[in-house]
Amino acid sequence: MIFSNSDPVLPGTHSRSGSGLMPLNAALSPDIVQMLSARREMRSTGFDPLDEALNGGFAPEELVVVAGRPGVGKSIAVVQWARHLAMAGRKVTLACYEHSEIILMTQLLLLELGYAVDDPMKSSTARRLVDKLIHGRRTWLDTVSSEPLLDEAAQRLREYSANLVLLDSGGRSGGFDTLADAARTTEILIVDHLGKIGEEGTERAAVRCKELAIAHGLTVIATAAVNHSGIDARRVRTGHVEGSAGVAHEADIEIILNDKITIVSKNHTAYDPVRAETFKGQVVFSIEKNRRGIGDVDLEFTRDFAHRRFKPSGSFVTERLVDNVLTVE
Repeated sequence: MIFSNSDPVLPGTHSRSGSGLMPLNAALSPDIVQMLSARREMRSTGFDPLDEALNGGFAPEELVVVAGRPGVGKSIAVVQWARHLAMAGRKVTLACYEHSEIILMTQLLLLELGYAVDDPMKSSTARRLVDKLIHGRRTWLDTVSSEPLLDEAAQRLREYSANLVLLDSGGRSGGFDTLADAARTTEILIVDHLGKIGEEGTERAAVRCKELAIAHGLTVIATAAVNHSGIDARRVRTGHVEGSAGVAHEADIEIILNDKITIVSKNHTAYDPVRAETFKGQVVFSIEKNRRGIGDVDLEFTRDFAHRRFKPSGSFVTERLVDNVLTVE
């Protein structure tokens, strides 16, 4: 579904206008307390135990930043969260400055295929057809109608399609005004990525996304690139994020993704090649900042990139990671 500027303001969202002042006695009235409680309803990611670590998921008025090296799975994770939120009935807008709408639709199609089949061997024929679709050798209709698994996947996608808007960002060069218009009609705004919002720059984009979150009661989830030192670092940390000073200040939650095999202590892999092979298929999600809870939490999720997703059932990391972030012998 492509965003239109003529869409009405979404019921239940709000825009702070006027002075923005609220006396404390007014804020404590039953009606206001009930409204504020409803606005703080958590938005689940569908990733366990990520939701547990975040006390139910993301909250309204939050800016969530997801960072990591190229190829680690930032975009895959946020699109998967978008799918889960839309399935739960949330209004989600996905503004992707990295991929076209057809690429995003094929990613969602593969996602649904993965949830249905799980085993890449069983979906190989269907995935080859999707690959032809991506490269313009088949149409969408031909692709989904020629393979029952894809037809089922497309049907599941249609079930939540009304809740998920793929924002037409002006050829992936649309500026912040496009996002501000979209903010009026959504509950969750996903931006991939901060550094490509017009000419804003990452730091300024983070400031303005946080302002949007507060002004409209949104959850804004944004990916961010790493700087040159982050590309070469063994472990990407908050300080390696592009525009790190401003981004770290504005973000309510900051999640850094790293390949587990790169950051796990070599004591766990030196004499156990089978275990090392397992680690190669896992990504560590480190909650390095959590403004309303506990930070410095490391979680691991297994890649299923053949289906453009992570397996949503993960676990807390139990091995020693570099920098001694978490040690359990």
